[in-house]
Amino acid sequence: MKKLLLIIPFLLGFSFPLKAELDNADLDKSKVQKNSNEIYSGWCGKFDYTFSGPKEEEIKCNVQFKGERLIVNNGKGIKNNQISSIKIENRCKAVFIFGSCGRRNKEDKRYIISYISSKGSLKTAMISFRNNQENERFREDIEIWMGKSFGGVGPTINK
Repeated sequence: MKKLLLIIPFLLGFSFPLKAELDNADLDKSKVQKNSNEIYSGWCGKFDYTFSGPKEEEIKCNVQFKGERLIVNNGKGIKNNQISSIKIENRCKAVFIFGSCGRRNKEDKRYIISYISSKGSLKTAMISFRNNQENERFREDIEIWMGKSFGGVGPTINK
């Protein structure tokens, strides 16, 4: 009889639905926000910074999140588990008289992405934006894709 009394609370505990560690604040996968599928116009690769932006057509690129991949132009893209680190920087525009350094939202934003290629080698890519609204939307999408918030500009975000 004593054994039965000890088992009853244990059995009752499993008869009610189990709550998550953070109760209803936990997000199940069906409620997690998805990427926007927007195509972003950026500059890819390294180039000299100028007030008017780069002139070479070959560095202009389209960037998007499609399925589980970050894709540039018509490339194969990478998955977030290939990311080694992402560093976010603000870059001053070089100008003759007026500089953009320190002027809020007037600097180019660049993402330096280190990743492991499908062949196993460490590679680095750079995607830059001048348009602040486009950068904000891209940043939100890359944070959703990575599953973490980056915080401010500066320190490298490691996977």
